[in-house]
Amino acid sequence: MRLLAVAEISLGRLGTRSVFDEVVVQVEPPAPLTAIDFETDKPLQLGRAGQSSAFGHVDSLGKIFELPVVGDFADGVTRRISIPETGTTYGSSNPRVIKVLPGGLLQIVGNGRTTLTVTNRGKQGRLDVDVNVNDEPNEPPIADAGINKTVMAGSKVKLSGLKSRDPEGEALYYSWSQVRGSKVSLLDANNAEASFLAPHVSEPRTYRFKLRVTDKKGADSLPAFVNVTVEP
Repeated sequence: MRLLAVAEISLGRLGTRSVFDEVVVQVEPPAPLTAIDFETDKPLQLGRAGQSSAFGHVDSLGKIFELPVVGDFADGVTRRISIPETGTTYGSSNPRVIKVLPGGLLQIVGNGRTTLTVTNRGKQGRLDVDVNVNDEPNEPPIADAGINKTVMAGSKVKLSGLKSRDPEGEALYYSWSQVRGSKVSLLDANNAEASFLAPHVSEPRTYRFKLRVTDKKGADSLPAFVNVTVEP
């Protein structure tokens, strides 16, 4: 859990100045985990015509998705445990169908059947998956969010994903999002280049942004990150 405290200090006619601080807190449930379950159909079928699910439109090789995993705890509370930070690890019985990626992400790499295994606190859940997608060969694109940079408060900051590429040379769809720092207004978040106005800060602060790209056939990239340090 990331806790963010933000204050806006009035400078009168000079506008405002932003002051913020953040801390990451690891919260452990007081009760033991009793079982692992999945918020999806069982068995899971990916690629069926017209499927609409928590994974979005899954109909091509290279598609990346997150598996909605929940844990049942002894205190009667059901909690989401999808991400590795909760202690969850993943396995695939057939990595030629679904491959496990860093960060708890899963990628479709072929048609067929596999069993996904989810482990947390000594408990294990298993989900059978049947993949039947468009099997046209397709290499996933590669996202490049650019190099880290330092800017002055009040300046316009440009984020560039122009170095992202697709191995087959296809056009890309872009998706920028902010993952750290007090929230800024991110313009053109679905373009190769996004921008925002660096807020006024009282001391150097780091803002972190994530870029994902998708090719025309639906294959996704792994996320790429860039840090922007704003100085007073």
